[in-house]
Amino acid sequence: MKSRSRALAWVTRPLTLADTQGALALFDVLTTGPKGGDAQMFARVVSHDGTTVFGVLVDDTLRAMCTLHLLPSVT
Repeated sequence: MKSRSRALAWVTRPLTLADTQGALALFDVLTTGPKGGDAQMFARVVSHDGTTVFGVLVDDTLRAMCTLHLLPSVT
C-alpha cells in the first residue's frame, strides 16, 4: 500500500478568551505540575495590556503557545 502524506492545515494567531479550553488542555499536557489550569488566570493573561499569547492551531486543534510580553522602558 502506498503511503500518502497529507498537508497539515495550520495557522498562527493571537489567542482569545474563546481559546481558553484548548489552552488549558495543552497546558495540562505540557506541565509537570498540577493539572486543571485556571480559566480565570488565562483570561487575565490574554487581556493584559502589552501581552499577547500566540497559538499554533493544526486542523483547528491548539498544538503550541508562545507568550509575548512588551514592557515599557523603565529607565
